[in-house]
Amino acid sequence: MFSIKDFSPQIDRDWNGKFVDVALTAEDLLIAVEIQMNVTHTRDNIEKDIQISEMDYVIITAKDKKVLEDIEEIVSTLPDELKSKTYVYSLSKLLKEDPRDLIDTIQRKVGENG
Repeated sequence: MFSIKDFSPQIDRDWNGKFVDVALTAEDLLIAVEIQMNVTHTRDNIEKDIQISEMDYVIITAKDKKVLEDIEEIVSTLPDELKSKTYVYSLSKLLKEDPRDLIDTIQRKVGENG
């Protein structure tokens, strides 16, 4: 199990030719955090983060409520293998979230997915 101390954040990092807004790394676990101002590149970001950058999970966040609702709609149309690795949070919720709770949520998903 990981603790918050195990994670190393890297901002605007190039992973296999795809830039990730924030990458959180811990041992073998890679998490992309994408901050969306609009939905224009949401689907592409998720697909590329998982398929090209080989991120284990993607957190998509936005400040605007309408953008967040549109992101949730996009995520709902993703194939299951991408949808199960994608989390949508409002920016305010993500910033208020206890990082340990966020890690626990992701670790539960890791256990469920094998």
